[in-house]
Amino acid sequence: MIFDWIALGSGAFTSAVLYYVYRKKTTDIQRIHDAPMLTIDKDLSMLVEEAPDKTIPYAVIEGAATPVKGVIHSQNIAGITGLIQSLILKEHKTEWSKSTRMWIDSASTIKHNTKSVPFRLSAKESHVTVDEALVATGLTLDVIHDKFEPIRSSLGDNLVNWATGEKIKGYQELEEMLPVDSFITGIGEIKMIGGQVHLVPPCSGWTYYLWRGSKAELLRDLRSNTRVWRIVLMFFGSATLLWCLYLLSKWYKKYQEEQNYREYLARVRQAAGNGEETEVDVCAVCLENPRDCVILNCGHVCACQRCTDVLNPPQCPICRERISRVVPLFHA
Repeated sequence: MIFDWIALGSGAFTSAVLYYVYRKKTTDIQRIHDAPMLTIDKDLSMLVEEAPDKTIPYAVIEGAATPVKGVIHSQNIAGITGLIQSLILKEHKTEWSKSTRMWIDSASTIKHNTKSVPFRLSAKESHVTVDEALVATGLTLDVIHDKFEPIRSSLGDNLVNWATGEKIKGYQELEEMLPVDSFITGIGEIKMIGGQVHLVPPCSGWTYYLWRGSKAELLRDLRSNTRVWRIVLMFFGSATLLWCLYLLSKWYKKYQEEQNYREYLARVRQAAGNGEETEVDVCAVCLENPRDCVILNCGHVCACQRCTDVLNPPQCPICRERISRVVPLFHA
């Protein structure tokens, strides 16, 4: 019974978390859809200046990413420059799984460094400075270097690896960059800072996006992702509801059994109190022992405990309903 309630609580908690995530994603989609589309031109500064607190809370702008000053040079490929650089070192190994009895490949990141330079979105000889680009959601980088260095093992090393159940296959070096002049759609708070227009994370807590594509492409990607969450939510929600209905039916069945037991117990007590000779006195099977038990689910008092234990098939001698369980009956 405890397991039943733990399963119900776990299912309800999981469904609630999934609903929260799904609701947040649908809300983000609606906010992006309703956000005004601003053009980076000479009139943008005037528009922001006239806004309350010189701030537009949530808006969409598009432009080419250009450096404010200086760029990042690739560590692996000469002549490649960018605005954001990510250096990743991964360890690839093979591990012995005791459950599947197989060798399984895995990879783990052992080093990940990211750096960026200030940049802005430019269009029509105007620009908007992008603040805190690394905290934005949706920004993808181009992989410009991907090198795998295998580890050469001797016979002794292989024996040790076999004994420990773990073997390092090699190391993978990755370098990712955001190229200069990449087309980016920025969605966030537009604010006037020091006489310049800036794109900053919204102070309202709404999602800050930098997306390498158009607004329509971002909405299409978010809707596709939300459909997956909706399917998972429907699955867990339906499973939780069915389990809840099962527990309710189980509880109602037990309640019915207890009601039947109380009703027949009352009848037996009434007959005993009146001194009546009724059918509740002698077992209907052996015709010798007193009737000392209640057969459930039908509720008949028609046999003794010894006879009900050996009935084959286990059916009530009166109504032939299958015996679920037998409850001892005590005459007071």
